[in-house]
Amino acid sequence: MNRVAARTGARVRHAPARSGISPRLVVGGICIVLVLVLAFTVLCVPQLRVAATDATFELAHSLPQDNDAPPALLLVSAAYPLPDDYQVPELVTLGAGSTDGSTGIRIAATVQEPLENMLSDSRAAGVGTIFVSSGYRTHEEQARLYESAEDKSYVQPPGASEHETGLALDLGVTDFFAQEWLVENSWRYGFIVRYPAGKEHITGISFEQWHFRYVGVEAAAQCYEQDICLEEYLGMDTSGVNDARAQVAPGGLQGHMR
Repeated sequence: MNRVAARTGARVRHAPARSGISPRLVVGGICIVLVLVLAFTVLCVPQLRVAATDATFELAHSLPQDNDAPPALLLVSAAYPLPDDYQVPELVTLGAGSTDGSTGIRIAATVQEPLENMLSDSRAAGVGTIFVSSGYRTHEEQARLYESAEDKSYVQPPGASEHETGLALDLGVTDFFAQEWLVENSWRYGFIVRYPAGKEHITGISFEQWHFRYVGVEAAAQCYEQDICLEEYLGMDTSGVNDARAQVAPGGLQGHMR
């Protein structure tokens, strides 16, 4: 009580204490942050992914390729693109009778017999239908596919796709049992699930249960028995490239790249 109040006996009224930050300001600030995050996601992230994929592809040309490896063991990816002088192997066109209607699809000639044996044995096992949905692609076809893709993080650049070798197949199935049979038995015919689950940090590509690669029975058996991917079997290093991808776009840039 001040002196005047003491003399007059009047009570002193204290002004109410002011609160810190207005709730309206807090809500307004949160809204602004959310708008900025949304704008960045829509406008900037796709461009970062494209830039990172292109940068990764350029970096890959400095990584050594094992030119002495057998043709079936050729490693092809954004980290290890096809050499400029790569010669496409002899190709064959699949007929309706041998691949359950996959007419017109081309594959490497060395793959035809093991593929047809595998499809024949799967039918004998009584599982659902297994069919070839994609095989060999020319460099030009891969380039068109890459250029037409809105999100290039989901398509391999030309020269970095296994489909350009004729050794890679996309296999479709009509039921779970056919897919399970493929996973458990494809190695017996020289095929591997090229991008297995749990190996994304090595292959740089998300799990693709439909993408099979012919590597020969010996290599396929070791990959299956040891639960390793082709990069591990060949002892190739792609960690630097994959780390660069992860820094630019966490979660993996290539998604379902082909």
